[in-house]
Amino acid sequence: MRLRFGRPAIIRTIDTPWVPRRALGEVPEAALEALTLAIEALEEAGARPWVTYGTLLGMVPEGRLLPHDDDIDLAVSSGGDAAGIATAMTARGFVANSEERDARGLTKQKFERGAILVELFFVRQAGRWWTDLSRAGDYSVLYSTHPPVEIVRRRHGGLELPVPAATEAYLAHCYGPDWRRPVTVWSWFLSPPNVELWLHWRDVYWFYRQRRRFLKRLAKA
Repeated sequence: MRLRFGRPAIIRTIDTPWVPRRALGEVPEAALEALTLAIEALEEAGARPWVTYGTLLGMVPEGRLLPHDDDIDLAVSSGGDAAGIATAMTARGFVANSEERDARGLTKQKFERGAILVELFFVRQAGRWWTDLSRAGDYSVLYSTHPPVEIVRRRHGGLELPVPAATEAYLAHCYGPDWRRPVTVWSWFLSPPNVELWLHWRDVYWFYRQRRRFLKRLAKA
C-alpha cells in the first residue's frame, strides 16, 4: 500500500447500518446463486461486469468461493446506471446496502440478498491503469488499480463467469506474485500491492489504530 494525503472524500448516498456477515463457506449454494443473479442483473442493466478480487481469487484456482470470505466482488467497467442496476438487482431479491459517489459519479454499490453481500466496484480508465475508488475511514479514499482487461466467459465451479482473459496476471497485479499462497492475516486496504490510500487529515488517528491492530495480528500469526 502507498500513502498520500489530501484526497477529497467520497460521499455515501445510501448507508445502512453494518451487520455481521456469514462466511460464504457456511452458505455456499446461496452465495453462488447470488453471484449468478448479480451478473445476470448487471448485464440486463447494460453494464459490463467481471469477477474480481477475493471472488476471483477463489473461483479460478479452486472452483469455489473462498470459505472464509464474507462478500462477493464484481467489477463494472462501463454501461448501466445506478437506477437501472438497482432495479435489476431488486427484481432478483437484492436490497440496496450502500452507494458511494465522487464528483465524477458512481464509485461503488453494495447489495444484500439474505445473508450474502455483493460489492460492485465501478472501474474507470486512468492513464495506463483502470481504477476503482472506495471510501476509507470517514473522509479518505482508497485508490485501487486494475490492469486493462479483456473479458471472456469461462467455467469455474460449474458456473460460466465473466473473468479477465489473462486471469493469473490480473491476480498477480492485485495480490502480488505469491497470490496462490494462502494468507491468514489480511487487511483490505493495508495488504494489497495495487492500492494507494489518499489519507485525509481527519482520518489520521483512524489509520493509526487500523495499522496498529493489523500489525498486532501479524505478530501473532
